[in-house]
Parts: sequence; structure tokens; C-alpha cells
Amino acid sequence: MATTTITRTDIFGPEQVLGEQGGMKAASRYWVDLGNGIENRIPVLVTLANQIALRNETVTNATLWKDILAGYFQQRIASGWKPSPKSEVTLKDEEILSIFRDKKHKAELATEGVSFEQAQIAVQDAAGYEKARTLISGALSQANVDKFLKSVKSAGFKIRDFEKILNAALLEKVTGTRQGEAATVYQKLPTSDQAQVRELYLVAIEQVASDLRRKHQKVYEYA
Repeated sequence: MATTTITRTDIFGPEQVLGEQGGMKAASRYWVDLGNGIENRIPVLVTLANQIALRNETVTNATLWKDILAGYFQQRIASGWKPSPKSEVTLKDEEILSIFRDKKHKAELATEGVSFEQAQIAVQDAAGYEKARTLISGALSQANVDKFLKSVKSAGFKIRDFEKILNAALLEKVTGTRQGEAATVYQKLPTSDQAQVRELYLVAIEQVASDLRRKHQKVYEYA
């Protein structure tokens, strides 16, 4: 079996309503055309959580995702998996990271161990960024996270609706901070700092304990 073509489409389902978060789409759909007699394309959904998992390792881009999807399909089909054009494939974070790290290891061996790290974007407003970080970490602390997730559910939001949560002052409600402070601090930040705050938040919510994520499964759903 060989993966012949992998293409990305801008046609999304319900997840489109989430828009973009910190330069990353809420979800991206790829089509995988297999060259083994399967006439239809296999749809694959790359979620925001997938992108965050990989962003912690390297810069994400379309070429890298195509390489990862090619490795994923090759490994799975070699083990007897038969994908169906009628069933959309959703990847697990650990599968993505395993494939990426394997590719990275082989590339480093090929270049005698030379490794390239992602360049970090400097924070422009350090004081404002730190205030936003403190509010986020406070709301997601062990003492407050369950109450925070309940407040998100009560407001009718999803956990990744960052701007809605910000404007509804949900971070302040669980930390006892002055109402509206989070939105005010965030709006004063330069665009690049805002993007980093969003990504900080999106990474933090994915690191919430698995038992709490299961308890608040509806809040964590993408649509």
C-alpha cells in the first residue's frame, strides 16, 4: 500500500465556528487518497488539541502534517486496518507525537544529531502578559478548575471559546478578581502577545487532569 496524495481542504463542518486560535485553525480537514483500489477519499480531522500537542514539539505546517498523516496511514494499514471513506478519522495526540518523534529521530541521525528548535517569539508587554497568565493559571489551578469548568458549562460555552469566556469574566468569577480585568488586560496587549496568551490558555486546558476532563466531557467537545 502507498499513500498517493494528501490534500488539505478549507471545507469544515461544525468545528468551523471556533474560528482560529493563536494562528491555528480550530480544526483542519485533510483528504487521504489511497492507491490500493479504494476509489473514495478518506477524511481525516486534525483537531486543535492535535495541533497544540505538536506545537509543543515544533512549528506546525501543512507539509509536516502531510508527512505525519502518511506515516499514520502506512503504519495502521500495515497492521491490518481498513479505513472507510464513510468514517472520518480522528487522530490521538500520542499517535501524532510518536510518528513525529520517530521522524525527527531519523532526521537527526541523518544529520549526525543536529537538532533544530522552534524559535520563541518574544513577549512585548511582559507585565500585561504576566497578569493574563496569572488569571489563567489561577482559574485552572487545582483549587478552582472544577468550579471554572462548571461555570463554562453554565454559560453555555465550550472550553475553547476563549474570547467568550474572557468577555463573560469567568476567569475572574472563580479567582475572586475584579470583574472585567481579564478582558481589559488582554485587549491592551499587542496582537502577538494576545496570540501567545490564547495559546497559553489552550495548552493549559489540555493539561487539566483526565478525570476532570471526563467529568466535563460536554464542555470539551468541539461542537
